[in-house]
Amino acid sequence: MEQYREKIEEYGHYYERQGFSPVASRVMSYLFLHPDGEATFDELVQYFAVSKSAISGAIKILSAMEVITEKTKAGARKRYFKATLERLFAPETAVKKYRETRLILEDIRKLRKKKDEFSESLTRTITFFKTLEKEYPRVYEQVKKEKN
Repeated sequence: MEQYREKIEEYGHYYERQGFSPVASRVMSYLFLHPDGEATFDELVQYFAVSKSAISGAIKILSAMEVITEKTKAGARKRYFKATLERLFAPETAVKKYRETRLILEDIRKLRKKKDEFSESLTRTITFFKTLEKEYPRVYEQVKKEKN
């Protein structure tokens, strides 16, 4: 994995800008690049040279977001962590985020009670999120069919 250290940092910075913690962003990048597609807790601690609690916290965040899955192999006590993109880009996940964002923006627009440039921007953005809610599942299915 040493050959990927620079890329893990590069991708880690990107995911930090997306709101992931520094350790979580690097753990996710590590798992994306791992040749076996999975790594143990101890591998992660050793590679990143951070505390076990830092790795544990990152794993909890990534697990809660359903970006990684965990399994134990038969006869072994070690847990293996694997990155997964299915849940991250699944229509129900994306549409839920779009809907939640739209509802907050609609509430802000209602509470402001002001007709100004920002209100117009809110209206355009709300329309955009409504379109995403409607079209994302259709586009997702279309891409899925094209892949098959």
